[in-house]
Amino acid sequence: MASGKSRRSAAKRAATPQSKASTATRPAPRPSPAQGQTSPASDAPSAAATATKAAPRPSSTGAAIRSAVLTGARRRSRMNRYAIQRRRRTRIVWGAIALLVVASLAYVFWPRGTTTKPVVCATNIHSGMTGTPTAAGGPPVVSGKLVTVGNTCLKYIDVKMGTGPAVKNGDTVTVNYTGWLANGTKFDSSVDTAFGHVAPFAVPVGQGQVIPGWDKGLIGMKAGGERRLIIPPDLGYGSNGAGTTIPPNAVLVFDVTVVKIG
Repeated sequence: MASGKSRRSAAKRAATPQSKASTATRPAPRPSPAQGQTSPASDAPSAAATATKAAPRPSSTGAAIRSAVLTGARRRSRMNRYAIQRRRRTRIVWGAIALLVVASLAYVFWPRGTTTKPVVCATNIHSGMTGTPTAAGGPPVVSGKLVTVGNTCLKYIDVKMGTGPAVKNGDTVTVNYTGWLANGTKFDSSVDTAFGHVAPFAVPVGQGQVIPGWDKGLIGMKAGGERRLIIPPDLGYGSNGAGTTIPPNAVLVFDVTVVKIG
C-alpha cells in the first residue's frame, strides 16, 4: 500500500512542473476592452464597413434626374441653334428685299444722261435769222454767236450785252419785244403802234406765265441787253397755235430788250 501511494505521489510531482510549464507557455488571454472602447484590431474591419456604408450609391432616381437635366440642356442648345439659324435666314431675306428695293428705285430715278438722244430740230431757220430776212418786213439782220439752250431746239443770239446782275428764275423782268413768224410776218410788238399796246411788258421769269421759250430764253440776260430768241414749236404755242395769228407748229422769232430787272 505504501509503495502504491508513493508511486502516485511521485507521478503527481512529476506532472506538476509540466503543468506549470504548459501554463507558462499558454498565451495570455487578451484583456477585454473597457466599456465603450474597441481594440485597434477589431476597429479595422468595422471602419472599412462604415466607410463602405458611408459611400453614396447611385440610385435610379438620381440617374433619371441627371438624364433629364442633360436632355433639357441638349434640347435648349438645339433650340438656340435653330433660333440663330432662323435669325440668319431672316436677315438674309430682308437684305435681299432691301437690295431689290434700292435697285428698283435706282432704276426708276437714276438720271439717264448717257442714253438721252439729242434733239433733232424739225425746222432749220437759224441761218435765215442771222442773214437776209425771209420776207419783207421780217426780223432785221443781226450778227453774233448762235447759242443752243440745253438739249432743245431753242436758240438765241446776244445782239447786245447788258450790265448788272443776270436774270434768273423768280425774277420779274420788264422788256420790250417784237415777234415774227418764220416767214417774216410780224404778229406782235410792244414798240409798234400798229398793235395798240406800246408799253414795256413785265415778265415773271420761270413761273409759267409766258411761253416756255421765254421762261428759258430770258435767263442770263442783263439790264440793257438785246437778244434774239428763235423758239421751236414745242416751246412756243405747239400744235394748237394761237388764234388766227399764229398757226399750229409755228417757229417764233423774238427780238427782246431788257429794260430793268425787278
